[in-house]
Amino acid sequence: MGNTLNFLFEYNEYIKDIENSNKDEYIYNEILKRTKFNRLVILEGLIKTHPVDSSINILKRKFSELLISKEPDGEIYIENQPPKELKKYLPLITNLGYSISKFTIDGQEWLKDYDNDTKPIAFVIEAKYDYEVEIPKILYHTSPIRFKDKILKYGLVPKTSNKLSKHPERVYLTDSLDKSIMFGEYLKNDNTNEYYKSGYCIYQINGESLSKLYSDVNLREGGFYTTDNISTNNLKLIKEFIETSHHHGSGGNF
Repeated sequence: MGNTLNFLFEYNEYIKDIENSNKDEYIYNEILKRTKFNRLVILEGLIKTHPVDSSINILKRKFSELLISKEPDGEIYIENQPPKELKKYLPLITNLGYSISKFTIDGQEWLKDYDNDTKPIAFVIEAKYDYEVEIPKILYHTSPIRFKDKILKYGLVPKTSNKLSKHPERVYLTDSLDKSIMFGEYLKNDNTNEYYKSGYCIYQINGESLSKLYSDVNLREGGFYTTDNISTNNLKLIKEFIETSHHHGSGGNF
């Protein structure tokens, strides 16, 4: 299942990186990552999982004996009866960008450790990577109030979550105002998080300004990111939550 806490952890690290990043060091490290045998190489880009509905259709066409359905959280439930060895299905599942999250042999106990010869009567697969999605017309971004002036002046610029991150620079977004407030409240009440202590802002984003949007593997229901810059013309401040949790709206149109 998508893990909201994992998503929030990544989001928190991303916020920290905005304030702590060093431009010269960043450029050097990026060049270093792109260099092999003293030559600059082209990066392949995002490693992605095939979209859920398309993956289900491909699996059904290839393995007509399986009963396959989509779970509410985006995982794929598969009934394998009569039970056959997983090695028959694993190559295609892996190529589609999925992995087996759990399986059952007896229909009672769900297990995680398997091998090629395991014969489950049912198993669940989940996305290993992120995939591109249709872009909503309106999205939301939560950010500490201390960055308000900077964002209103320069817009939102993608950042990696930390120096050890394997994923590209990104701006985290959600399609739900309630979720964006939930992110802010969670981080504001996190005693280890100094960035949100003075409050946070909610920005409304013009989705039509984005070229691509990706579903975040840690929060399939409403968690997204883009690798695009978001200019000040395509965002507006709509709410501020200060220390006392009082808030007010912000005017202006796209």
